[in-house]
Amino acid sequence: YFIDWIEALHTKVAVNVLYHGTISEWHDASHQALIGKMIQLGKQGAIKEFQFVKKGLDHVFRTLYNLPAVHQPLSDPILPEGLQKLQLDRSKIHVGIFGSNTFNKNLHNQVVHTLMLPNTVAHVLDSTLFDYLAMPDRIVGHGTDLKREAFLGILGSMDLNLYLSFNESWGLVTKESEQLGVPVLGPQDSDYLQQITT
Repeated sequence: YFIDWIEALHTKVAVNVLYHGTISEWHDASHQALIGKMIQLGKQGAIKEFQFVKKGLDHVFRTLYNLPAVHQPLSDPILPEGLQKLQLDRSKIHVGIFGSNTFNKNLHNQVVHTLMLPNTVAHVLDSTLFDYLAMPDRIVGHGTDLKREAFLGILGSMDLNLYLSFNESWGLVTKESEQLGVPVLGPQDSDYLQQITT
């Protein structure tokens, strides 16, 4: 309904769009359709300004389409008090690999390489995606419909979190992991990682 709302409201209010995605996601036909419609609405003046979490996408929209666009990094997440951490076997190394099952998120590479390290357990959202690896004792699923507090409790229970997507807009999981005191490895192009290294 996103596009329908823009088309219905733009004559009465100024519509700005905050896009939280990357160019690498545009291989998917649904993303292509959305981006194409956003460009069209921008050219028609229905969208007054584009805000992009991914650094550089603002430049793409200004350069290719002459549309008003700015970089808008996410603010720090607010973590709830009293998160319930998991009771895990601390003789093992628990590695969190939490992301959606898209090509961009690179989950399968991360899980396989985690399993190559001795004494590791890979924690994922949907373990059925990895049934083909035939290692149910080393791949733990936590469910795909988690409340935020439950997810953060799991994230904060890990020894290490991986978020090595092929291209990342911001990497909220990296920031949440850091705030929870858990080391995280993220992609080199993550805006968040670039921010903390400069």
